[in-house]
Amino acid sequence: MKRNLFVLFFLMLPCLTPWGNTKYAAFSPKGLKEGSPAPEISMTDPNGETISLSSYRGKIVLVDFWASWCHPCREVSDKVVALYNKYKDRKFEHGNGFEILSVSLDVNQNDWVQAIDEDKLSWKGHVCDFARWRSQAVSDYYVSFIPSGTLVDGDGKVIATNLDYRMISYYLKAMVKRRRN
Repeated sequence: MKRNLFVLFFLMLPCLTPWGNTKYAAFSPKGLKEGSPAPEISMTDPNGETISLSSYRGKIVLVDFWASWCHPCREVSDKVVALYNKYKDRKFEHGNGFEILSVSLDVNQNDWVQAIDEDKLSWKGHVCDFARWRSQAVSDYYVSFIPSGTLVDGDGKVIATNLDYRMISYYLKAMVKRRRN
């Protein structure tokens, strides 16, 4: 049992903020607040084209922080794909449709692109600046662990932060449900 916990700890270790780096502290008094403007993200996709968060205005957007080397990220990727397929064409209270902007913390383009293909991440919004935890987006979104998601409404305002796929599902379902009432 101790050996299994030891192995699990070291498998998850790369997904956590580097030790001693207080800039990304999980319980920082700063952070994104519900209703605040979502910080702009503008990075390149695997083809070298620039994609910006602001280009998704009018849609609900999941800003999804992940990496090819993060085992928990890869384990839930099929659930994120299912959420995308379920909600991509839905109408919401503050947005028409659902998109994902996947921000990778990778440092190797081949590993990043291979993970996108292997996990069948079918949306177009895949970006990376290859700065890992030093990425400006990590700092702007106060990311202290991955996988981690922030939902942004069609007006570019933060709905919720530090979400796992279950909470993302909950929010999306609630927003669609409110639209129908």
